[in-house]
Amino acid sequence: MAVTGPRAELTVAGASPFSFNASRYTQETLAAARHDIELRPLRHTVLCLDAAMAGIGSASCGPALQERYRVDAELTLHLLLAPSTR
Repeated sequence: MAVTGPRAELTVAGASPFSFNASRYTQETLAAARHDIELRPLRHTVLCLDAAMAGIGSASCGPALQERYRVDAELTLHLLLAPSTR
């Protein structure tokens, strides 16, 4: 997976599958915004890398998440991050 900008690139490789999200917003900014018009994009990219993603559901307003979609174990993620300039 690679994130490319006008001056640099970051390539990420994993020993096992992983999940990622590249955004112009931090997770905290997204959680705090009540409406999308409140969001102001950053001048840089926020990259989130995850060993696993759980399914949607929490029993807060519906059924609990099925066991096969839960991430209950502590996971280790081994990644190679390779930055380069353009």
